[in-house]
Amino acid sequence: MQQQEIVDEVKNAPLEVKKVILREALETASEYGTAGVLLSDAVGGASPGATRDAVIKAVKSADGDEARELITDAINAASSSTAKSAIENAGLSPETLDQIWMFIVKTFGYVLGVATASLFTVIVLDIFFPVDPDHVQIMLTVFSTVAGILAWFITGQAVGTAKERSRENN
Repeated sequence: MQQQEIVDEVKNAPLEVKKVILREALETASEYGTAGVLLSDAVGGASPGATRDAVIKAVKSADGDEARELITDAINAASSSTAKSAIENAGLSPETLDQIWMFIVKTFGYVLGVATASLFTVIVLDIFFPVDPDHVQIMLTVFSTVAGILAWFITGQAVGTAKERSRENN
């Protein structure tokens, strides 16, 4: 009967007192190696919104490796269709997208530089040595293709097209 009285007192306690009680219970359970069981049981009885808030708080308070482990474990615990849907809906931050685009544009810039140098090399070689015209044509094609793709990226048409496609798919 004493246990029920304690439960009733905790139910009637203010929120700050409940936080202290839960924190102390988790510390004690950690000493006995049962904190995971206690927390899992407590979260399992909570509403989906409260559970979501707890998971978000856990990920935000964890450092990089721990956060990655938490997210990976959560995805692995979900069904394959739920995990796939969550990953597709997660999206990338604008900073990450900017870094990806900068990497792509820089790569094409380097490739354009190499294609330009190669084209000039083939043209100069043609002055002093007989060069097959097909080689000049291949280098000119590579140069113009890379230049066109890079111009397409720089003008923003690639981004606009991607945004239009994502709108059409939704």
